[in-house]
Amino acid sequence: MSVPVRLARAELRAHGARVVAAALAIVLGVGFAAATVVFSGSFSAALGRAAAAEVAAVDLVVQPGSAPIEAAAVAAVPGVALAFPVDRAYPDFRGPESRGWFRMTGLAPEAARWYGLASGVWPTGADDLVVGADTARRNGIAVGSVLTVGGGDVARQMTVVGTVDTGISPLAGAGDVAFAVPATVRAINDDPGSAGYVALDVAVADGVDATTVADRLSAAFPGAEVQTAADIREEAVQRLGNDTDVVAAVLGAFVVLAAFVAAMVVTSTFTILLAARRRQIALLRCVGADRGQLARGFLVEFGVVAVLGAAIGVAGGAGLGRLVCALTGIGATDMRYPVLGLVLCGVVGVIGCLLAAWAPLVRATRVAPLAALRPAEIDGAGRRVSLGRVLLGTGGFLVGGAVLGLGVVVGDLLIAAGGGVVCAVGIVLLLRVVLPGLLRRTSPLARLAGVPGRLALANAVRNPARAAAACTALAIGVGTVTTLLVAATSAQAGADRAVALRYQLDLQVIDSREAAGPLPGDILPAVQQVAGIRTAVAVLGADAELRRADSTPAAGATGDPDSAPIPTPVFAPTLEQYHSVRNGGDLQAGQLAAPAWMVRMLGLTSGDPVVLAVGGREVTLTLADRPVTDDSSVVVFAPDLLSIDPQAGTRAVWAAFAPDAAAQDVVAAVNKLVVSRDGIDVSGAGVERAATEETIGLVIRVAIALVAVAVLIAIVGIGNTVGLSVLERTRESALLRALGLSRLRLRLTVVVEAVLLALVAAVVGVVVGLGFGGAAAATAFRQSGEEPAFAVPVIGLLVVVAAALVAGAVSAVLPARRAARATPVEALAEV
Repeated sequence: MSVPVRLARAELRAHGARVVAAALAIVLGVGFAAATVVFSGSFSAALGRAAAAEVAAVDLVVQPGSAPIEAAAVAAVPGVALAFPVDRAYPDFRGPESRGWFRMTGLAPEAARWYGLASGVWPTGADDLVVGADTARRNGIAVGSVLTVGGGDVARQMTVVGTVDTGISPLAGAGDVAFAVPATVRAINDDPGSAGYVALDVAVADGVDATTVADRLSAAFPGAEVQTAADIREEAVQRLGNDTDVVAAVLGAFVVLAAFVAAMVVTSTFTILLAARRRQIALLRCVGADRGQLARGFLVEFGVVAVLGAAIGVAGGAGLGRLVCALTGIGATDMRYPVLGLVLCGVVGVIGCLLAAWAPLVRATRVAPLAALRPAEIDGAGRRVSLGRVLLGTGGFLVGGAVLGLGVVVGDLLIAAGGGVVCAVGIVLLLRVVLPGLLRRTSPLARLAGVPGRLALANAVRNPARAAAACTALAIGVGTVTTLLVAATSAQAGADRAVALRYQLDLQVIDSREAAGPLPGDILPAVQQVAGIRTAVAVLGADAELRRADSTPAAGATGDPDSAPIPTPVFAPTLEQYHSVRNGGDLQAGQLAAPAWMVRMLGLTSGDPVVLAVGGREVTLTLADRPVTDDSSVVVFAPDLLSIDPQAGTRAVWAAFAPDAAAQDVVAAVNKLVVSRDGIDVSGAGVERAATEETIGLVIRVAIALVAVAVLIAIVGIGNTVGLSVLERTRESALLRALGLSRLRLRLTVVVEAVLLALVAAVVGVVVGLGFGGAAAATAFRQSGEEPAFAVPVIGLLVVVAAALVAGAVSAVLPARRAARATPVEALAEV
């Protein structure tokens, strides 16, 4: 066995625990990458299968041309074993707990069903229905539930007799699905005798080539388009390629972030490890070891750590990826374990670890033999920051900031992103310069802990390089989280502002049926009791007609049918009601607010006179500059409506949300109140805000969960830095114990040091994240032609900082116990 190998084995046996933090950083970084590879591959497979799921059990699809094709005629073509029409409808439904719409498909013959029965039985009667298992779960539907399916003359009561498993992940966006006998689907389409199916599915006989049968069908039916199932699947994969590429790119960006933070932790760990072994290295040089032997020994030692960490990371990451797939509904059928990708994760992890360790390794081989005769020094302590680092960091910060500002001004995300990256690199380089000053600014907080606090502060600023390494990793993680939070909150604020500009009402409850009558009187008190509703009012309304003032009731002034009267509902609050619920705008007495499409159709502009008529009685009003509602209704004040319809009754409930209300919760509660009532519709700005809140909230939760990996690695780095510095200060800790410092206070010293480092990192991350998040939001708004909005999630940022402090304290628990474990006599012995 060679000398380098023996040195590496001896060191790992004697002090293996010291490299645990580096190994853990490698495990987390490689594991995250491996999990991403597994999830991306499985997600792509699930998406592709979902897009082509309906042809999974057939071989050909025939799209009729201008003339319908009978299934019997297709079945008569040689080589065809089965041919059947695919009937489809998209009806609304209303259940016991929810309402919506689903994609209803005629039940296929048993041999051609690509979905399996999960519970209950298959539908046999005209009013039997099976729904997707995910559809049932989302909408509170169970076997035996009775749904109202369709509207108007085709509405029917249908009983859910079973649920089906489509095997499609919710991430693939399958939506709500249902299956019924074909005659029922055609009836809901209001065309029971038609052959107007969307396609004919064909299964070929065993042993017959599908392409050959496709050619025969094309010859037999010249106007039809015949595709093989294989071609449809290939087109689906190509069509979805961009979507899967975007997902892979986004996940890849977070992998790079985690890898960068892991590399910083590895570099910091090995730097401190080799600094602690400075005298040992010098003694090896004294007994004849040359630089090459030392370097090879370190490479073997670090290589073993890297290989073990990467192997555990790949295995754990593959398992984590499988768990994430299971949680997101991706089944075993779509699971993919890309061997090449997983191997590449491990190889890159090993190479990255060795590259991260290269700089401290080279410095260690330069230790002179005479260093064995000098007291051990803490590497980096007292070293001045190089001028090159200061100039490079300042230049990166200024140039990157200028480019970032340019991107914000011109509204170009690509320019802003490039400038942001350069600016961030400059900040990372300058952190070593400004960190001692920032740490000293925490002295009032440190003094609150008494002697342990002052000792902790002195230890933290003693080695700027080591403290900067620990803080930088966490600052990057916290900064990324802050950037995402600020960007998302600003996006939500911008969306809310845009919705408020379009619609002045948070919530409107109306009867949307054509022959709508007065709204039931119990709706208003029920809405008023919903948590998050600030005020709710009952509003008068009627069915009316709107026309230009220069037109006749039959047509426009020149006979132009475009200016003919438009039938429309009209709602009429009192002045007090309007001002109690509006978000913005200022409708005046004598004005009429109409939707934009109606204004365009009548060729009107703000301030033009319009005529509102009810039952032959008319009133002339002035067109307001913006609509009040978000539907096809117009709004006037109650006196104007009552002047032409004295019998007008309550036709709507308008409501305003409390300032701190969650739109999602309020809308869900109101929907639950009206779900069982025919024709009752809920709309308004709050409904749109609820949708954007849900989307943005989901995106931000996923993003933060991904960034959390980098934050976890950074916390490991702080614990590692503090732990190894405890080893360096063994003699100092012993002296403090000999001078009367208790074990508790010594533990507190270590914990406070970690908390101070975490605090500075969190504050730097929040400040930088506020700037980058605001710049990202402003750039996105300008690029889309909108006025920028900026919002600060104060509570979210406080939670982030508090979490960083708690994590820092937790990471120091074990090092603190180690520092306080030795007695003064044992610790003062030569090590």
